[in-house]
Amino acid sequence: MLLAIQIILTVGVPLLIYRFQNTKLISFIGPIAMTYLCGIIFALIIYLLNLGDANLVLDKTIGEDGSFIIIALAIPLLLFSSNIKEVKKLSKKTILSWISLIISVVITVTVFYYAFGRNLEYGAELSAMGVGLYTGGTPNLNAIGEILKVPSRIIGYANLSDMIFGGIFYLFLLSIAKPLLSKILTGEKEESYLKEDIELENFEEVKIGKAGLKGYRGLIFTFLLSLACCGVSAGIGLLLGKAYLVPVLMFGATIGGIGFSFVKKVSETKGHYRLGQYFILVFSFAISSILDFSMISKEIINIFLLFMFFTLGTLVIHTIISKILGLDVDVTITTLVAGVYSPAFVPAITKQIGNEKLTAPGLICGSIGYAMGTFLGYLLYFTFV
Repeated sequence: MLLAIQIILTVGVPLLIYRFQNTKLISFIGPIAMTYLCGIIFALIIYLLNLGDANLVLDKTIGEDGSFIIIALAIPLLLFSSNIKEVKKLSKKTILSWISLIISVVITVTVFYYAFGRNLEYGAELSAMGVGLYTGGTPNLNAIGEILKVPSRIIGYANLSDMIFGGIFYLFLLSIAKPLLSKILTGEKEESYLKEDIELENFEEVKIGKAGLKGYRGLIFTFLLSLACCGVSAGIGLLLGKAYLVPVLMFGATIGGIGFSFVKKVSETKGHYRLGQYFILVFSFAISSILDFSMISKEIINIFLLFMFFTLGTLVIHTIISKILGLDVDVTITTLVAGVYSPAFVPAITKQIGNEKLTAPGLICGSIGYAMGTFLGYLLYFTFV
């Protein structure tokens, strides 16, 4: 009975949140954060019932074994609509700002790994996950965690830490970041942050929830294509040996997603980005719902501090580099959001800072982050171990 309830909630809660994500509460908190919160509440209810001798045991295979399958399926779906081929149309300032962000993330994570993270259990893995998170977003963090075989509770703590401090930091970016950073970043704004006008075919895909899931044929086609990418990758991984299954699956899914994004029929199909986002919500609930409150210790505080250091350090170094390069405050904030959060957050921030000319460049930068974050984090991991 409990297993059936767990499965229904794992599939159903993300679906409800997705359906009603434009309500004030969910749009304010964010769909992913809301899904994590619901999963944590469910885990807390189970914990409290067990304190009363209920003896309820959740099936952790749903969160542990099922999670890497869900995230692997989500990655190609998110990347099919990426606009990586449009990178050549970005202006010099936009490219410099994006490079500044990547350098800032790498420097910050490296410094705080050696200053603090290396003393933590799974410190190297968490630092690699941080690189993926702050260059591409939550999917990269989770993919790296699965590749490096990080326990689900640690992945859950990392996501929870990002949800809490990331939410606070995003409010800062939406409110007082521009007035404060404008005192430092006095570079002249550009008339355009693109060399030439572009039309993002799947622009509406990034603004999640503007329309329902339409075009079922195309959606089924891209889902099967994602399944094929994962199936081929898993097959190669098994041929190499069981130990290589998860890394090859994740990297194969990423490479497949990038490769098929250059195929017009795939990239212009509507709905697959939204389906990928739904899978991310399912993953989020699956991971957070199996948190064992009896096992929570000070390690969650240390993980929270580590990710807080990563976030603030990235902001400081990105601002310093932008000042040296003479970049303006708008492009600095936009590339920061594109990397630290994801493309989905770009339209809101460009509207808030009053420079929607940066929306398309920000979306392109975020797409690059999705594509490269997992590789960059995984490579940096080997400098820590």
